[in-house]
Amino acid sequence: MKHFFRAIEDGVPLKLFSPVHLVLLAIYIFGIIFIAKKKFGLNDEKRNRKFLIVLASILLIDQIVLYAWQLGSGYFRMDISLPLYHCRLAVWMLIIGVLLDNRKIKVIGIYWGTMGSVMAMVMADLYKFQFPHYTNFQFFIVHIIMGWIIADLLFVTKDSITKEDNKFVVIFTNVYNVLLVAFNLLMVKSLPDINYGYMIGMPPFIGPIFSRPIHILVMLILFNIAMFGLNYLFRAVQRGEMNDKKVLK
Repeated sequence: MKHFFRAIEDGVPLKLFSPVHLVLLAIYIFGIIFIAKKKFGLNDEKRNRKFLIVLASILLIDQIVLYAWQLGSGYFRMDISLPLYHCRLAVWMLIIGVLLDNRKIKVIGIYWGTMGSVMAMVMADLYKFQFPHYTNFQFFIVHIIMGWIIADLLFVTKDSITKEDNKFVVIFTNVYNVLLVAFNLLMVKSLPDINYGYMIGMPPFIGPIFSRPIHILVMLILFNIAMFGLNYLFRAVQRGEMNDKKVLK
């Protein structure tokens, strides 16, 4: 157990698109397909609600264990460990949104979680611990379950995404991003590696492309494009669902 929860990084645990990665991607994708098709009795409202609560509870337990490990092992660092990345916040948005059945929080979780879940599963950037380590499992459990919860909310629970929802998410995201840029710039002198949300620089494995001011502007623009693109996608899914109902009738 001491080795499993060790705090000293010792290498890259997974090669992208290796057989193991492809199997995990298949679990992620087929899980989404099964949920969208309402398998396992998910068309029953009470059963589906229990299913969502179980998934959200797994995420909650994971987050408690994750931060207990980081704080207890000494791995926690102010420049990389705070839950300020959009993906990390999306986990909490989905947990709170599902458990409290809060629509506004769920909508943010759907938008941010879709981006974070898909990107993380395709371009898996794990903690640098060789297998076996807690984070080898934690990374994929979190992002797979995020994708499954979002699929359920869109296809089963059918939380409709409206123009007002998109406006709310765009405003919230822009305010958050500006504050995150300010936080990164305020802390970067004392914490040179800080870069939450990659708002002030590209990830280390990519390297610098633009000067810092241009990078910040590009990121702010890209987030807006992504929000409107996701809104178009979600509304297209909803239109498809409505057309299917008309055909069945």
